[in-house]
Amino acid sequence: MGDLFNDAARPALNWIAIAVASVAAFGVGAVWYNPKVFGAEWMKLVGLSEARAKEANVGLVMGGAFALTFLIAYSVARLMVRGGGWEGGARVGLFVGTAIAFGTGVNYLFEMKPLKLWLINAGHQVATSVLIGAILGAWR
Repeated sequence: MGDLFNDAARPALNWIAIAVASVAAFGVGAVWYNPKVFGAEWMKLVGLSEARAKEANVGLVMGGAFALTFLIAYSVARLMVRGGGWEGGARVGLFVGTAIAFGTGVNYLFEMKPLKLWLINAGHQVATSVLIGAILGAWR
């Protein structure tokens, strides 16, 4: 764990890369949860109707989701101790994404949520984290 907490061993954070990775990951979410991809099934599994979805505070939901996505990108950037190009970044993203997925999987088990719902949501976390890592790694 020596380099993980040693800021001198880590390159400076590239805030532009973190922002671009966040926007790209947010775009993946827009496609992932599109009704023609996983969105319709996701809505059914969470019990969300079109009418209920239209009642949502879009600014709060989208703004909050983007802020949290930005924090994931920041976390991946902090974990990238050394270079490694897009492949190394994607690998860090894979570890982060699977950790998020496994953690939410524990919650899903206790909440008795369907496996299919976990696969949709966990798959999204892994895909976006890999993309974030790849962008951050390539940008170095």
